Amino acid sequence: MNNSALTHDRACILLVDDDDNVRASMRRALAQAGHEVVEAESADAAAALIEEAAPFDMLVTDVRMPGSRDGVALASCWRETAPGRPLLFVSGYSEDRLDTGGLGPHEAAILGRD
Repeated sequence: MNNSALTHDRACILLVDDDDNVRASMRRALAQAGHEVVEAESADAAAALIEEAAPFDMLVTDVRMPGSRDGVALASCWRETAPGRPLLFVSGYSEDRLDTGGLGPHEAAILGRD
């Protein structure tokens, strides 16, 4: 599925957030927009799904998460496995800095406000 599929067809989105309530809210919004959503409660669990070569069209990930990886480390795995596919970072913390070498053309970040 190409990037235009996100606006015209049903996309399969991998949604990653350690907060159950936040993840459920984002899942509902994405599903209401017509997308298939696969959830992971940690970057480690999401990396396992990505490495299985699951056919995700987009990654939506929290920045801060417990475990051996955070959202930025997960993004590195995503970029290697699914180059050029959309990536959206989300965070409730405005001080989160995305030290990723800059966001690519199909990447964005939504950070919280103080």
